[in-house]
Amino acid sequence: MRTDLAKVFPGAPVGTRITVWTDPSGRMVSAPVTGTAAALQAGLTGALVAPATGAAVWAPGWVVRTRLIRQRMAEWGQEWKQVGPQWGNLSA
Repeated sequence: MRTDLAKVFPGAPVGTRITVWTDPSGRMVSAPVTGTAAALQAGLTGALVAPATGAAVWAPGWVVRTRLIRQRMAEWGQEWKQVGPQWGNLSA
């Protein structure tokens, strides 16, 4: 038998039996969630985790793609510096 403090309804007579939940070590814990509450928690967790996971996959791809585009644009700029002036000499 263990002794602990528990919340009871106001006006409950002394000695009223109540149900309490304990963990494996015997400490009192809150009651487990109901099926509906568990389903709601799972749904909300999924609704929050899914976009975060998508962003974690999308963001690195965006960074790599942006860097590759910048690099290619710089290469085109260098090539244009070489080829561009020749376009004015089409009569030769």
